Amino acid sequence: MKALGTYLHLRIARLVIHASNLLLFLLISKEHSAGGTGKVYIVMNKETKEVFAIKSIRKSTIIEMGLKESILLEKKIMQLIVHPFIMRLISAFNNQARIYFLMPLFPASDLSLQLRMRHRFTDEKVVSFIILQIALALGQLHAVNLIFSDLKPANILVESDGYIKLADFGLSQYLEEGDKSKSFRGSYDYMAPEIIMKKGYTKAVDWWALGILVYELIIGIPPFYHVNLNQSVQRILNSNAKWPAKENPHYKVSPIAINFIERLLDKNPLTRLGASSTEEVLQHDFLTQYYDVSDVFKKEAPSPWKPHIFFQVNQEGLIDPQTVQESKVSIASMKFVMANHDLFDEFD
Repeated sequence: MKALGTYLHLRIARLVIHASNLLLFLLISKEHSAGGTGKVYIVMNKETKEVFAIKSIRKSTIIEMGLKESILLEKKIMQLIVHPFIMRLISAFNNQARIYFLMPLFPASDLSLQLRMRHRFTDEKVVSFIILQIALALGQLHAVNLIFSDLKPANILVESDGYIKLADFGLSQYLEEGDKSKSFRGSYDYMAPEIIMKKGYTKAVDWWALGILVYELIIGIPPFYHVNLNQSVQRILNSNAKWPAKENPHYKVSPIAINFIERLLDKNPLTRLGASSTEEVLQHDFLTQYYDVSDVFKKEAPSPWKPHIFFQVNQEGLIDPQTVQESKVSIASMKFVMANHDLFDEFD
């Protein structure tokens, strides 16, 4: 049984919780990407029995990989952007070895696990409901000149009622209006052609990734996936999305869904759906045929699906918890961090 330390504290609403009161439970996620390396655990406040998720990142890793600015931007996004479908940071704090982000726990985990449970979503109304929320979240990021850069099922957290939140902004980037980024980042299956070709890109890459996501939710696999990475890249650059045969009784994809996906997967970023404005995406029939955008934004639209619940929580906290300990940090690593301690002044 392991607490996070006795000398840290954080504020949740008007309640001060000392880190010594946070029990560290089950490891629920490992993140390894160009944007950040961290582990996500479940924690519970011993006094109130409230349960949260906490992201733990080693300071030595941040220094070695030059990730300070990326992780600081991730923190600011979750602190400053208030949106119903964007993850909100409860608190950030650090000790000598690690930085911690305290966030709400999502008992239904993320969309990748929900997809794994189903293989695919057979009801396009459910897909439309999920995608509409993501489009609204991306639109909010774009409105303040941010590119999400890593849209994929694992970065979409699912609430118990089926609503979602965009999470993990470790690869997000700020881009002035009219500028282009040449940073090579993202997950290959979701990368737009212009990223791979290193020609410079804009926020339109997020709309490409949205098209990949819609296809994957309906079909069960990204459209350009191949076990050989080089083949995947060639498909992204040179092929169009393929559709199941119309006579296949197991896959029924509506013409409206096909049109929506194909317009998002336009290899020309200037003519891609969403390139001109978020409204282009939000006004497409695939989203408007089922829902009123305002109702979904206000969370007044009934959710059309019931996600699987992975973490059982009740008034006594997490049911059947498995306490764990974080790995020890070597003396050499601690000395390395202490020599660069001034880098972390902005993380409290």
